[in-house]
Amino acid sequence: MRWAGHDPRNPLAGRGDDDLRRVRLPLGTVPQLAAFVADGRRPAGTGLLWLLTLTNVLLGAALAAGAAAALAAGEGAGWAAGVVAGTAWVGVGVGFGVLHLRRTPPADGARVEVARVQGWPAVVLRLDGTLPRYHAVGATGVAVALVAVATAAGRSGGALLLWLLALPVAACVPDLWVRVRRGGRLVLTREGVHLHGPDGAGSLVWDDVARVRLADTGRHVELVVEGHPDAPSWTWRRRRGLFPRAPRTPRLAVPLPLLDVRPSALLRSLDRWARDPGARAELDDDRGRRRLVEDGPYDPW
Repeated sequence: MRWAGHDPRNPLAGRGDDDLRRVRLPLGTVPQLAAFVADGRRPAGTGLLWLLTLTNVLLGAALAAGAAAALAAGEGAGWAAGVVAGTAWVGVGVGFGVLHLRRTPPADGARVEVARVQGWPAVVLRLDGTLPRYHAVGATGVAVALVAVATAAGRSGGALLLWLLALPVAACVPDLWVRVRRGGRLVLTREGVHLHGPDGAGSLVWDDVARVRLADTGRHVELVVEGHPDAPSWTWRRRRGLFPRAPRTPRLAVPLPLLDVRPSALLRSLDRWARDPGARAELDDDRGRRRLVEDGPYDPW
Protein backbone atom coordinates (compact mmCIF):
# COMPACT_ATOMS: atom_id res chain seq x y z
CA MET A 1 0.00 0.00 0.00
CA ARG A 2 1.36 3.42 -0.97
CA TRP A 3 0.85 6.82 0.49
CA ALA A 4 -2.05 8.54 -1.26
CA GLY A 5 0.21 11.32 -2.51
CA HIS A 6 2.05 8.81 -4.72
CA ASP A 7 -1.11 7.77 -6.59
CA PRO A 8 -1.48 9.72 -9.86
CA ARG A 9 -5.25 9.33 -9.65
CA ASN A 10 -5.29 10.99 -6.26
CA PRO A 11 -6.05 14.74 -6.14
CA LEU A 12 -3.02 15.26 -3.90
CA ALA A 13 -0.61 13.64 -6.37
CA GLY A 14 2.58 15.57 -6.94
CA ARG A 15 2.07 17.99 -4.07
CA GLY A 16 4.96 18.64 -1.74
CA ASP A 17 4.71 18.65 2.01
CA ASP A 18 4.73 22.46 2.15
CA ASP A 19 1.78 22.60 -0.25
CA LEU A 20 -0.16 20.12 1.85
CA ARG A 21 0.39 22.17 4.97
CA ARG A 22 -1.29 25.19 3.41
CA VAL A 23 -4.43 23.29 2.47
CA ARG A 24 -7.63 24.43 4.20
CA LEU A 25 -11.02 23.11 3.16
CA PRO A 26 -14.12 25.18 3.91
CA LEU A 27 -17.50 23.70 4.81
CA GLY A 28 -18.43 23.09 1.19
CA THR A 29 -17.09 23.20 -2.34
CA VAL A 30 -15.16 26.41 -3.05
CA PRO A 31 -12.49 27.45 -5.56
CA GLN A 32 -9.70 26.18 -3.30
CA LEU A 33 -11.11 22.71 -3.86
CA ALA A 34 -9.61 22.69 -7.35
CA ALA A 35 -6.32 21.75 -5.68
CA PHE A 36 -7.85 18.38 -4.84
CA VAL A 37 -9.13 17.53 -8.33
CA ALA A 38 -6.77 15.41 -10.40
CA ASP A 39 -7.25 17.20 -13.73
CA GLY A 40 -7.40 20.70 -12.25
CA ARG A 41 -11.05 21.36 -13.14
CA ARG A 42 -13.37 23.06 -10.68
CA PRO A 43 -15.88 20.55 -9.35
CA ALA A 44 -19.42 20.73 -10.64
CA GLY A 45 -20.69 21.02 -7.08
CA THR A 46 -19.64 24.67 -6.89
CA GLY A 47 -22.22 25.61 -9.50
CA LEU A 48 -24.85 23.46 -7.82
CA LEU A 49 -24.30 25.13 -4.46
CA TRP A 50 -24.53 28.57 -6.02
CA LEU A 51 -27.75 27.49 -7.75
CA LEU A 52 -29.26 26.29 -4.48
CA THR A 53 -28.24 29.50 -2.74
CA LEU A 54 -29.69 31.76 -5.43
CA THR A 55 -32.85 29.65 -5.69
CA ASN A 56 -33.56 30.01 -1.98
CA VAL A 57 -32.88 33.75 -2.07
CA LEU A 58 -35.12 34.27 -5.11
CA LEU A 59 -37.96 32.14 -3.73
CA GLY A 60 -37.84 34.02 -0.46
CA ALA A 61 -37.77 37.37 -2.23
CA ALA A 62 -40.70 36.34 -4.43
CA LEU A 63 -42.72 35.26 -1.40
CA ALA A 64 -41.99 38.52 0.43
CA ALA A 65 -42.83 40.62 -2.63
CA GLY A 66 -46.04 38.71 -3.33
CA ALA A 67 -47.17 38.99 0.27
CA ALA A 68 -46.37 42.70 0.29
CA ALA A 69 -48.42 43.15 -2.89
CA ALA A 70 -51.33 41.29 -1.31
CA LEU A 71 -51.12 43.53 1.74
CA ALA A 72 -51.09 46.63 -0.45
CA ALA A 73 -54.17 45.36 -2.28
CA GLY A 74 -56.02 45.02 1.02
CA GLU A 75 -56.36 41.23 0.91
CA GLY A 76 -55.95 40.84 4.67
CA ALA A 77 -53.47 41.48 7.43
CA GLY A 78 -52.56 37.78 7.46
CA TRP A 79 -50.24 38.41 4.52
CA ALA A 80 -47.90 40.26 6.86
CA ALA A 81 -46.71 36.81 7.90
CA GLY A 82 -45.77 36.25 4.28
CA VAL A 83 -43.49 39.26 4.29
CA VAL A 84 -41.78 38.00 7.44
CA ALA A 85 -41.55 34.44 6.07
CA GLY A 86 -40.10 35.58 2.76
CA THR A 87 -37.52 37.74 4.46
CA ALA A 88 -36.55 34.84 6.73
CA TRP A 89 -36.26 32.56 3.70
CA VAL A 90 -33.85 35.01 2.08
CA GLY A 91 -31.81 34.89 5.28
CA VAL A 92 -31.77 31.10 5.18
CA GLY A 93 -30.54 31.18 1.58
CA VAL A 94 -27.77 33.64 2.37
CA GLY A 95 -26.74 31.60 5.42
CA PHE A 96 -26.64 28.45 3.28
CA GLY A 97 -24.29 30.16 0.85
CA VAL A 98 -22.03 31.47 3.59
CA LEU A 99 -21.73 28.07 5.27
CA HIS A 100 -21.16 26.08 2.09
CA LEU A 101 -19.15 28.52 0.01
CA ARG A 102 -17.33 30.89 2.32
CA ARG A 103 -16.90 29.48 5.82
CA THR A 104 -13.53 27.89 6.60
CA PRO A 105 -13.61 25.83 9.81
CA PRO A 106 -10.34 25.78 11.77
CA ALA A 107 -8.00 22.81 11.40
CA ASP A 108 -6.86 23.02 15.00
CA GLY A 109 -7.70 19.48 16.12
CA ALA A 110 -9.92 20.72 18.94
CA ARG A 111 -12.38 17.86 18.40
CA VAL A 112 -9.68 15.16 18.36
CA GLU A 113 -9.38 13.36 21.68
CA VAL A 114 -8.10 10.20 23.30
CA ALA A 115 -10.92 8.23 24.91
CA ARG A 116 -12.06 4.76 25.80
CA VAL A 117 -14.70 3.39 23.46
CA GLN A 118 -16.47 0.25 24.68
CA GLY A 119 -13.60 -0.25 27.09
CA TRP A 120 -10.83 0.07 24.50
CA PRO A 121 -8.41 3.00 24.05
CA ALA A 122 -9.03 5.01 20.89
CA VAL A 123 -8.38 8.28 19.12
CA VAL A 124 -11.76 9.87 18.41
CA LEU A 125 -12.42 12.55 15.79
CA ARG A 126 -15.80 14.13 16.48
CA LEU A 127 -17.56 15.43 13.36
CA ASP A 128 -18.56 19.08 13.16
CA GLY A 129 -22.28 19.53 13.79
CA THR A 130 -22.57 23.08 12.44
CA LEU A 131 -23.95 22.18 9.03
CA PRO A 132 -26.51 19.58 10.22
CA ARG A 133 -27.78 22.02 12.86
CA TYR A 134 -28.09 24.80 10.33
CA HIS A 135 -30.01 22.57 7.93
CA ALA A 136 -32.38 21.50 10.71
CA VAL A 137 -32.99 25.02 12.01
CA GLY A 138 -33.33 26.49 8.53
CA ALA A 139 -35.74 23.83 7.29
CA THR A 140 -37.82 24.14 10.46
CA GLY A 141 -38.04 27.91 10.10
CA VAL A 142 -38.97 27.75 6.43
CA ALA A 143 -41.58 25.03 7.04
CA VAL A 144 -43.22 26.94 9.91
CA ALA A 145 -43.22 30.16 7.90
CA LEU A 146 -44.74 28.54 4.82
CA VAL A 147 -47.45 26.79 6.83
CA ALA A 148 -48.29 30.06 8.60
CA VAL A 149 -48.53 31.98 5.33
CA ALA A 150 -50.52 29.22 3.61
CA THR A 151 -52.96 29.21 6.50
CA ALA A 152 -53.26 33.00 6.37
CA ALA A 153 -53.89 32.85 2.62
CA GLY A 154 -57.05 30.82 3.22
CA ARG A 155 -58.55 29.47 0.01
CA SER A 156 -56.87 31.82 -2.40
CA GLY A 157 -55.03 30.49 -5.42
CA GLY A 158 -51.65 31.24 -3.89
CA ALA A 159 -52.41 29.12 -0.84
CA LEU A 160 -52.21 25.88 -2.85
CA LEU A 161 -48.75 26.77 -4.11
CA LEU A 162 -47.63 27.59 -0.59
CA TRP A 163 -48.88 24.25 0.72
CA LEU A 164 -47.09 22.45 -2.12
CA LEU A 165 -43.88 24.17 -1.02
CA ALA A 166 -44.45 23.67 2.71
CA LEU A 167 -45.29 19.96 2.85
CA PRO A 168 -42.04 18.56 1.34
CA VAL A 169 -39.94 20.83 3.55
CA ALA A 170 -41.93 19.90 6.65
CA ALA A 171 -41.58 16.19 5.83
CA CYS A 172 -37.77 16.49 5.99
CA VAL A 173 -37.64 18.32 9.33
CA PRO A 174 -37.90 15.28 11.69
CA ASP A 175 -35.14 13.42 9.85
CA LEU A 176 -32.86 16.47 9.95
CA TRP A 177 -33.24 16.77 13.72
CA VAL A 178 -32.60 13.04 14.14
CA ARG A 179 -29.32 13.52 12.25
CA VAL A 180 -28.38 16.39 14.56
CA ARG A 181 -29.07 14.24 17.61
CA ARG A 182 -27.03 11.33 16.27
CA GLY A 183 -23.97 13.43 15.60
CA GLY A 184 -20.99 11.54 14.28
CA ARG A 185 -17.44 10.47 15.01
CA LEU A 186 -14.52 8.65 13.43
CA VAL A 187 -12.96 6.22 15.89
CA LEU A 188 -9.43 4.90 15.35
CA THR A 189 -8.28 1.96 17.45
CA ARG A 190 -5.39 -0.47 17.33
CA GLU A 191 -7.74 -2.91 15.59
CA GLY A 192 -9.18 -0.68 12.88
CA VAL A 193 -11.31 2.24 11.69
CA HIS A 194 -14.86 2.72 12.93
CA LEU A 195 -17.27 5.33 11.57
CA HIS A 196 -20.44 6.39 13.37
CA GLY A 197 -22.31 8.75 11.06
CA PRO A 198 -25.86 9.99 10.48
CA ASP A 199 -26.44 7.45 7.69
CA GLY A 200 -25.01 4.43 9.46
CA ALA A 201 -22.13 2.82 11.28
CA GLY A 202 -19.33 0.78 9.73
CA SER A 203 -15.87 -0.56 10.43
CA LEU A 204 -12.77 -2.03 8.80
CA VAL A 205 -9.74 -3.62 10.44
CA TRP A 206 -6.42 -2.13 9.39
CA ASP A 207 -5.23 -5.24 7.58
CA ASP A 208 -8.27 -5.05 5.28
CA VAL A 209 -7.62 -1.42 4.23
CA ALA A 210 -6.56 -1.23 0.58
CA ARG A 211 -5.95 2.52 0.33
CA VAL A 212 -6.80 5.90 1.78
CA ARG A 213 -7.72 8.69 -0.61
CA LEU A 214 -9.71 11.88 -1.13
CA ALA A 215 -12.74 11.90 -3.41
CA ASP A 216 -14.66 14.82 -4.89
CA THR A 217 -18.39 14.12 -4.65
CA GLY A 218 -19.41 17.29 -6.46
CA ARG A 219 -20.67 18.77 -3.19
CA HIS A 220 -17.61 18.34 -0.98
CA VAL A 221 -14.42 16.35 -0.62
CA GLU A 222 -14.59 13.08 1.29
CA LEU A 223 -11.92 11.16 3.12
CA VAL A 224 -12.38 7.60 1.86
CA VAL A 225 -10.94 4.53 3.56
CA GLU A 226 -11.31 1.73 1.01
CA GLY A 227 -11.20 -1.93 1.90
CA HIS A 228 -10.26 -4.86 -0.29
CA PRO A 229 -13.23 -6.13 -2.33
CA ASP A 230 -13.51 -9.26 -0.20
CA ALA A 231 -12.64 -7.63 3.13
CA PRO A 232 -14.08 -10.02 5.74
CA SER A 233 -14.04 -7.43 8.52
CA TRP A 234 -16.15 -4.84 6.76
CA THR A 235 -19.47 -4.17 8.43
CA TRP A 236 -22.14 -1.58 7.74
CA ARG A 237 -25.35 -1.02 9.64
CA ARG A 238 -27.67 1.46 7.96
CA ARG A 239 -29.61 3.77 10.21
CA ARG A 240 -33.21 4.65 9.59
CA GLY A 241 -33.91 7.89 7.80
CA LEU A 242 -35.56 9.39 4.75
CA PHE A 243 -32.59 9.07 2.41
CA PRO A 244 -29.84 7.04 4.10
CA ARG A 245 -26.80 6.27 1.96
CA ALA A 246 -25.26 2.82 2.11
CA PRO A 247 -21.89 2.04 0.46
CA ARG A 248 -21.93 -0.75 -2.11
CA THR A 249 -18.30 -1.73 -1.56
CA PRO A 250 -16.15 -1.97 1.57
CA ARG A 251 -15.49 1.69 2.27
CA LEU A 252 -15.88 4.32 4.96
CA ALA A 253 -16.35 7.90 3.78
CA VAL A 254 -16.35 11.10 5.84
CA PRO A 255 -16.91 14.62 4.44
CA LEU A 256 -13.52 16.22 4.96
CA PRO A 257 -14.89 19.63 6.02
CA LEU A 258 -16.51 17.96 9.04
CA LEU A 259 -13.08 17.04 10.43
CA ASP A 260 -10.86 19.66 12.07
CA VAL A 261 -7.48 18.25 11.06
CA ARG A 262 -5.38 18.84 7.97
CA PRO A 263 -5.92 16.61 4.92
CA SER A 264 -2.20 15.84 4.79
CA ALA A 265 -2.22 14.65 8.40
CA LEU A 266 -5.23 12.43 7.81
CA LEU A 267 -3.82 10.76 4.72
CA ARG A 268 -0.36 10.22 6.14
CA SER A 269 -1.48 8.99 9.54
CA LEU A 270 -4.12 6.58 8.27
CA ASP A 271 -1.73 5.25 5.65
CA ARG A 272 0.95 4.73 8.31
CA TRP A 273 -1.36 2.77 10.58
CA ALA A 274 -2.68 0.68 7.69
CA ARG A 275 0.82 -0.26 6.47
CA ASP A 276 2.68 -0.66 9.75
CA PRO A 277 1.09 -2.86 12.44
CA GLY A 278 3.70 -1.74 14.94
CA ALA A 279 2.71 1.91 14.56
CA ARG A 280 -0.87 1.20 15.63
CA ALA A 281 0.19 1.24 19.26
CA GLU A 282 0.12 5.04 18.91
CA LEU A 283 -3.67 4.81 18.94
CA ASP A 284 -3.62 3.58 22.53
CA ASP A 285 -2.51 6.97 23.85
CA ASP A 286 -1.85 10.60 23.00
CA ARG A 287 0.73 9.80 20.33
CA GLY A 288 -2.02 9.08 17.82
CA ARG A 289 -3.81 12.33 18.57
CA ARG A 290 -0.59 14.32 18.24
CA ARG A 291 0.23 12.71 14.91
CA LEU A 292 -3.13 13.82 13.53
CA VAL A 293 -3.07 17.30 15.02
CA GLU A 294 0.57 18.31 14.70
CA ASP A 295 1.08 16.98 11.13
CA GLY A 296 4.84 16.61 11.29
CA PRO A 297 7.12 16.04 8.27
CA TYR A 298 6.27 12.99 6.20
CA ASP A 299 8.57 10.06 6.88
CA PRO A 300 8.62 7.65 3.90
CA TRP A 301 10.75 5.15 5.89
